[in-house]
Amino acid sequence: MGYCKRYVYCAIKYGPIPKHVAFIMDGNRRFADSKMLKQSDGHLYGFSKLSDTLQWCRDVGVEEVSIFTFSIDNFNRSPEEVSFLMNLAEEKLQELLDNIEELKADDICIRVIGSLGLLPTKIQSLAAQLMLVTRNHSRSILNICMAYNSRNDITNAMETVRLGVKEGKIIPSDITRELLSKCLYTRLSKPLDLLIRTSGEIRLSDFLTWQASENGTIYKFIGNYWPEFSWWDFLSSIFHYQMSYLQLSTLINSKQTTSIQSINNHDDDDDDEQEVNDNLQSMIYSHKENEAHQQRVNSFLDCLDNTFWQKMTILAA
Repeated sequence: MGYCKRYVYCAIKYGPIPKHVAFIMDGNRRFADSKMLKQSDGHLYGFSKLSDTLQWCRDVGVEEVSIFTFSIDNFNRSPEEVSFLMNLAEEKLQELLDNIEELKADDICIRVIGSLGLLPTKIQSLAAQLMLVTRNHSRSILNICMAYNSRNDITNAMETVRLGVKEGKIIPSDITRELLSKCLYTRLSKPLDLLIRTSGEIRLSDFLTWQASENGTIYKFIGNYWPEFSWWDFLSSIFHYQMSYLQLSTLINSKQTTSIQSINNHDDDDDDEQEVNDNLQSMIYSHKENEAHQQRVNSFLDCLDNTFWQKMTILAA
């Protein structure tokens, strides 16, 4: 790393660093067309750029990265392109497995997120092997989103919850936004802090829409095609996050202060003894109900995790 980069990284780390960054790597085909290359070459350039970008994320201190590599909608592309992309994905997953000792040394966790059953059998097996071998790594996390879109993610989560109620593992009153979030493919992930999209398109393309809406995610749209995504584009995205984060923090702190003042003003009011007793009984009852709710939910989520890893063990065999 050159002196200039070290200086910039040192400066940027004085501000808040996003813990979880997602990338919509758009524009591979248009990049190829602009350079009069084959579209398959555009995807190859895109994979090369991904390697650089993951290194930049590690250098600046990003702990988790999610990449949108293949949407469910991409299966509607030409058979030739889909076949090329599947072969490329298989090749890259195999490379990761072949370098498993490096992943262990760097404590990198790999998760393949999406409807794995839609992918070729070989890719399912490679994905399962990678996830099993790296599941306990925690320094850096890479979420490879394949055969993924948010509609499917949310629908799958709702179906999981429905079956949980049907099988008596949870009850309808246990269903909350938090529970649905924990039934998504990304249930083990950190909150999404920053989402970056290239190619000048200002839309999410059905990628992590629930996650982005839940966590106050900050967006950065870059004009360059993905293979042209530069170190400076990356830095501008981090700076954009830092500026937006400071503005959001000021707004949130202001709202919290107003809320606390409202509570304090309410506490100044005189409550009669009967109302105090009623409130106390209600709190005791609510506490017991909450404990039972939490036990059911935790047991249900543990069951989901166990089922998932059992399935991965079968696929990896």
